[in-house]
Amino acid sequence: MPIAQLSKVNIAYEREGEGEPLLMIMGVGGQLIQWPEQFKQALIDKGFELILVDNRDVGLSSSMDHLGVPNPNKALIQQFLGTAPVTPPYTLEDMAEDHFGLLNHLEIKRCHVLGISMGSMIAQIFASKYSDCTQSLNLLHSNTGRRRHSFINPKAFLALSSRKNVTNIDDYIEHIVNLFNVIGSPDHRTSESRMKEFAREAYERGYNPDGFKRQMMAIFSAGNRERFFKNIQAPTTVIHGHKDPLMPLAAGKALVRDIPNALGFYFDDLGHDLPDFYAETFAQIVRNNADLRD
Repeated sequence: MPIAQLSKVNIAYEREGEGEPLLMIMGVGGQLIQWPEQFKQALIDKGFELILVDNRDVGLSSSMDHLGVPNPNKALIQQFLGTAPVTPPYTLEDMAEDHFGLLNHLEIKRCHVLGISMGSMIAQIFASKYSDCTQSLNLLHSNTGRRRHSFINPKAFLALSSRKNVTNIDDYIEHIVNLFNVIGSPDHRTSESRMKEFAREAYERGYNPDGFKRQMMAIFSAGNRERFFKNIQAPTTVIHGHKDPLMPLAAGKALVRDIPNALGFYFDDLGHDLPDFYAETFAQIVRNNADLRD
């Protein structure tokens, strides 16, 4: 596994395919192995070289244990009540800088960018701060950071926060199966055997429960990210599902209104996942968006 030794962190990455570079930024707690094979192959078939990355604090990238272990549930309550500022160990801007540093390490001057969930939040900041580097931007399952767009279905929140009960690999497998049964697309479920196989691989490769908490703090502390939107110059797509229990549909539609040159694609039966059913459709959206670049 290649490791880029940057000034502040080491970032693990893989490159797959040949063609135009596409930086793919994973969601909270997710490792680069989490991207579905069918979706990756569909992108490769459409002429992209995939730059797959472990965010800091997950997988084989640097663990930031020296920054301490926060309490994200307490921080979330403080954020919604406005009783105290949320001070994270690091920010989403720091994570965007990691990806820019990786591209410099790889001597990639310009690329397309795709982010999912937390990764889409990082991608927004990346495209704003490093607009000269961003050829096109694709946001899956995203939001604006505004309080009214940060509502999480209580059942989904409980499923996500159940990670705190994980103490061994069997607990983690159970957590992942339950989580994606709650947040996944109801009409396009990933098989339980496949979820178990992925969970086992992810746990053994680089499960980092404290890193998950620090990433959650970065999300909570970011707040409203609309200050970044006006600086996004790349053609942008927003892919969102009506059945997403973590990010309300209104959040995706707000991004389309707020980001210049953005187009929205909304799917009635899509949850907070990447079903194989939509692999070809999503890859074609990314390809079409790339073809809109200057």
